[in-house]
Amino acid sequence: MSNKQAIIDNFQILERYYKQEGDRWREQAYNRAIIAIRGLNISDIKNINQVKKVPGLGKQSVEKINEYLETGQIAKVEEVKKLIVKEKENQKNVSKQRILGKFASVLGAGEKTAEKWWDAGMRSLDDLRKNPKLLTHQQKIGLKYYDDLHTRIPREYITTFQLMVRYVLAKEVGMNGYELTVAGSYRRGNSSSGDIDILITSKKLTLKTIVDTLKKWDIITDVISMQKEKFMGIAHCPSGQYFYFHVDIVFLPKEQWGAGLLWFTGSKGFNIMMRAK
Repeated sequence: MSNKQAIIDNFQILERYYKQEGDRWREQAYNRAIIAIRGLNISDIKNINQVKKVPGLGKQSVEKINEYLETGQIAKVEEVKKLIVKEKENQKNVSKQRILGKFASVLGAGEKTAEKWWDAGMRSLDDLRKNPKLLTHQQKIGLKYYDDLHTRIPREYITTFQLMVRYVLAKEVGMNGYELTVAGSYRRGNSSSGDIDILITSKKLTLKTIVDTLKKWDIITDVISMQKEKFMGIAHCPSGQYFYFHVDIVFLPKEQWGAGLLWFTGSKGFNIMMRAK
């Protein structure tokens, strides 16, 4: 390789380094130096006098060219090479952590599952969607509605949703056939919530009947889990006006209504304090 090309290569490393550091003045200075050296009407640089008065080459650039001609390297370049490599490694680690964080935030996943997916070669949510064998039923639902489930639900959405549920259940069993309350952060008065917690008690309905009814009306779209007294799933407003929500429905015997309302309203810190007392 000629000295001319080697000096250009060295200055490109310095240009990249100062760009990385946000030093725009030095970045531009080395960019001008590269353009000036490329424009020299000579095939190679053998002597410092060939570049001393070239427009675009400042004093520091000329000194570094002289250093290269005398020693075969530029000390500053050797120094920043390590820093650029280190920055690349940091970016790689940051990228991995960002992807693992996204994986762990999938419904039904977590840190261990995220690492497992990474080790299996997954690098994006689309990779996961193309490999459903790696996913549980719950995780498939989490991926299907990933963006919606990471959107806070405005209070007015929840108000509309609970009115719709009340209307549907009233149509099935009458206004006095059940008691329903939205608990959680909504009942605490928050302006938005991460999911919707509904408490229901009824002498006429079972939890299965309630869930089946809401599915029939296309309010519940996906079942995550169904137990005797608790349902977890995905719901929306059939009009399509709102996005999909994570909804939990807890069915309580009438005699447990007061205690259940207290517990499921929270907050978590309040419940911990209450248990301690």
